[in-house]
Amino acid sequence: MHEHLGFGFQSLKAWLPFGINKTDWGQKSYKPAREQLKAFIRDSLKYALQDYHHDLKKFKEQGIPPKDHIYRSVAACAFASGRYGEDHVDLVNDLLALTFAGYDTTAHTLAFTFAELAQNPQLQEDLFNQVRQVLGPPPIDPDTITTEKLVKMPLVTAVYKETLRKYPAVVFIPVHVNRDVHVDGVVVPKDSEIWCNVRGVQMNPRIFPDPDKFDPTRWLRPEHEESKDYSFDTFKPRSTSADFITPSNQYDFPDIAFTLGQHSCLGKNLAILELRLIIASTVNQFTFHLKEGCHIDTKVVLTTKPRHGVWTYFKKRVNDVVQ
Repeated sequence: MHEHLGFGFQSLKAWLPFGINKTDWGQKSYKPAREQLKAFIRDSLKYALQDYHHDLKKFKEQGIPPKDHIYRSVAACAFASGRYGEDHVDLVNDLLALTFAGYDTTAHTLAFTFAELAQNPQLQEDLFNQVRQVLGPPPIDPDTITTEKLVKMPLVTAVYKETLRKYPAVVFIPVHVNRDVHVDGVVVPKDSEIWCNVRGVQMNPRIFPDPDKFDPTRWLRPEHEESKDYSFDTFKPRSTSADFITPSNQYDFPDIAFTLGQHSCLGKNLAILELRLIIASTVNQFTFHLKEGCHIDTKVVLTTKPRHGVWTYFKKRVNDVVQ
C-alpha cells in the first residue's frame, strides 16, 4: 500500500505497460520534483530520528511508561510504532502523501475565499475590524496567535465554513454501511455502498436559504445556543433529515467536507488552523478585488478547482484603523 501512495506523485506516463513505465522517459514529467521532495523528507527524518531518541532517553529517565509517551512529531510516532523498516522507504511515501493530500485542497479553498471576499467590500471591512481588534496592527508574531484569540474571531471561522459549503474540496464521499439504517423512511441495508453528494447537500435551499449567496453570517451561532453533535452515530432508527438541520439552525450543519466519524480527514484540524490563520493574517494586511471580467467558476478533477483560475488583486492596507 505504501508504495502505491507514492504513485500519486508520478507522471501519467508511469502507468504505461511494465518496462516502459520504468524508463526515464516514462517518468520524466514528475520524477525530478518527486525525487527532490523525497530527498527533503529523508533529510528531515534524520533530525526527527534524533529527536525521537532524545525523547526516548528523557522518558526512560523520568520513568514514563510507553503508553504515556507524547512525541513532538508525526515522524517520531511512526518510529515508535515499529511498523516501518530502517530504510524508511514506506515512511517517506506515507509522509509524501500526508504532505500533499491537503496541498491543493487548502490552496483552492483559500483562492475561492479571497475571490468571494473580493466581491464583498463590506464583508471585507467587517472581517478586518474583527481581526484588527483581536490581533492588532501588523507585523504579527505568529506565535502570539493563540487558540483564545482565534475563538474571538468567529467571523473568520464563518468565512472558511461558508467557502467549504459553497466550494467543498471533495464533492463526493463514499460511505460503507456497517448496519441497517433507517433514513427518511427508507431502510439502507448493511454492507451497502453510498456516495454522498456533498455539494448537492450543501446547496440544498431547504437547509441553506439562497444557497448561491456567499453569506458567512449563516454560520454565526446565537450566543445563547449550545453546539450540538450531528454525526452519523447520532442517527437513530426512524430518524429523518428533518429531525436534524433546518434553516433555523443551519449553523449546526456538520463539517461533512472533511467527512465524519473515525475515518474523517486526517488533516482536518491542520487544514482548519491553516485556513483561519491565513484568512485572518491576510485580511489584517490587505484589501482585495477581482480583476475586471473575472468570474468564479469551478471544475472537479478529484477535487474542486477554479476552472479559469482566480485573478485577485491585493492592495496593502496603510494606516487603516478599526471603524
